[in-house]
Amino acid sequence: MWYRRPTAFRVPDVLSPAERVHVVGEARYGLGGVLASLEALWMNHPGHEADAAYKPRQLVVAARCGLAVPPTLVTNDPAAVARFAASAPGPVVVKLLGATVRVDDGAWQVAHTHLMTEADLADLDGVRATAHLVSSSSTRRTRRAW
Repeated sequence: MWYRRPTAFRVPDVLSPAERVHVVGEARYGLGGVLASLEALWMNHPGHEADAAYKPRQLVVAARCGLAVPPTLVTNDPAAVARFAASAPGPVVVKLLGATVRVDDGAWQVAHTHLMTEADLADLDGVRATAHLVSSSSTRRTRRAW
């Protein structure tokens, strides 16, 4: 069996935002529980797929395997991002830690890895809202991902 990025669950429009979150969570646990219990030959078991979704873990595993990983910072501290960018050997990129899509006003919005500009670095207030993954665009072999 192969499991990879299934389509989003569809829930009735009449539900409140809190109800929608609850219903989607229950559907995920229901489907995930059924899939995880199947005795089948898996290309990528859903549990392993979920573990692999954590980007900080991906970087550590890659470094342990001897792959070159860029210096990386995970933070919600704007000052830390500014210090990291100032000390990086080249430009820095920011990327989401989780999903690469979100829904705004009913439309899907794709969030791509973004090369941080001088304007981005001059206005880092939005970093406070949640964790951000910031990496040097230069890869060099490091023993630790951060």
